[in-house]
Amino acid sequence: MKIRRRFFGLIVLTTLFLGNICRAQHVDESFSSDFRFSPAARPLIKTLNADFRIGTNSWAIIQDDRGIMYFGSNNFGIQQFDGVNWTTIEPPNRSAAYGLAKDKEGTIFVGVRGDFGYLAPDSVQQLQFQSLLSHAPDSLQNFDRVYVEIMDESVFFCTNPYLFRWKDGVMTTWENPAFEGCGVS
Repeated sequence: MKIRRRFFGLIVLTTLFLGNICRAQHVDESFSSDFRFSPAARPLIKTLNADFRIGTNSWAIIQDDRGIMYFGSNNFGIQQFDGVNWTTIEPPNRSAAYGLAKDKEGTIFVGVRGDFGYLAPDSVQQLQFQSLLSHAPDSLQNFDRVYVEIMDESVFFCTNPYLFRWKDGVMTTWENPAFEGCGVS
């Protein structure tokens, strides 16, 4: 048993010693100094710290016309990122945002758990969630997740088992109990 321990210890020491001396390939220091890359040739990668409170799931991602990113994250509403700062836009029910879509005018429409609407600036130009649920019949307001698709001039809010279309300020609804998906192509 002592021989095995000594042999194992010898192998570990030899590996550590040789690992510091041997290299897998020769590094020519003159090559790296002769061929420097300009800052413009570096990839555009930015590492973010973990203080942004985005959930473990991002259900939807979209970018507005100003370049600001919006993330429909799990349990945190809508996370807005301007490249430096994170801001949370909370729907009234503080739900996860499952659907985000932008129309031709740049309005961002949002589907959350049990509600749907759009983002609009308040009196101090901060975006807030504006619900469109009041435009739907009361009898069709019992649903869970809402996904959003825009086709032509219509915004579709897809739930199970309802489909809502918002067009020109008018809400049209369809009920289909057998409806199982929201894929729009």
